[in-house]
Amino acid sequence: MFGKIGLPELVLILAIALIIFGPRKLPEIGKSIGKGLREFRQATSEVKKSVSVEDSYEEERENKEAKKNKDESSAEEIEGDIEAGTSDYASAESDLGDVSPDESDEKA
Repeated sequence: MFGKIGLPELVLILAIALIIFGPRKLPEIGKSIGKGLREFRQATSEVKKSVSVEDSYEEERENKEAKKNKDESSAEEIEGDIEAGTSDYASAESDLGDVSPDESDEKA
């Protein structure tokens, strides 16, 4: 029912507006409608900018948190590797006992 407005419908609307408001008032009404549309566009563009800034801030914060978590898990993994290496070294040292390097050469 309210589809696209064609040229005949637009002419009819303008003719009715001219009859109702008169030729002197019509330019003022056009200016105020144009000003209102311009302000509306500016307001919507400001809202779009603020939303995109908030989205980018959220993404940046999430990336920092993910990097921090990754760094912490990497540090824990390295600490675990160091502890495993230390325990391996201690067990190897206990396996050797008090054998001096000269004695181990003689046994071999």
